[in-house]
Amino acid sequence: MNIPIKQYVAALFEVANEQKATDRVIANLAAIERDSNLIQNILKNPQFTQSQKKELLEKANLNDLAINFVLILSQQNKLGILKNIVLGLKQLRNEQINTIEVRAEIAQPLDKGRLAD
Repeated sequence: MNIPIKQYVAALFEVANEQKATDRVIANLAAIERDSNLIQNILKNPQFTQSQKKELLEKANLNDLAINFVLILSQQNKLGILKNIVLGLKQLRNEQINTIEVRAEIAQPLDKGRLAD
C-alpha cells in the first residue's frame, strides 16, 4: 500500500489537533528526523522488536501519537519520508495559526545592540 505523504500529513494533523498535541507532535517528529541517527538506525534495524523500539522512543519522552506514528513508518520502511511529513505538518500548523515562517539573511553581522531590538 503506497500512501501519499499528503495523506499521512492530513491524518496525523487531524488526530494531533483532536488531542491538542499538534505542536508537541511536530517537535517530536522534527527531533527524530533532525537529530537522531541512532534512533533512526534502531528503528530501521529488524533485530529490534516493535516493543523494543517503542520502549526506546518512550524513554526519549516523546508524545504517544508521535511514537505510534514513527513505529508505523518504521514497519512500512518509510522513515525516509519523515522530513517531508514534518514539513507538511509545519505548513498546516502555520496555516492554522496564520503564521508565515521566514528566513532572513543579512550582509553584515548585527551588533549586540541591534539584536536586542
